[in-house]
Amino acid sequence: TVVPIESEYEIGTYYGGGVIFYIFQEGDTGYVDGETHGLIAAVEDQISAPWNDGSNMATLTAIGTGSANTSAILYLRWEKHKQLMQQA
Repeated sequence: TVVPIESEYEIGTYYGGGVIFYIFQEGDTGYVDGETHGLIAAVEDQISAPWNDGSNMATLTAIGTGSANTSAILYLRWEKHKQLMQQA
């Protein structure tokens, strides 16, 4: 979502169905000079799916690594599912 630079949006502002919690700075992935971009957190859980079975599948913590974590979780879950199906 693009927010005009002269806007009143800032961290803590409700926007786009959530709350702005980070505004990209120069040097951040996603930063575009002359535009304001950032990250929005949902105000409540979107689903109640268990994402961690204790095996520490998602270990990346930097901004922008959520997609890689999700891919790792889905891949490892699929591999575990295949193993269980082979045992059946």
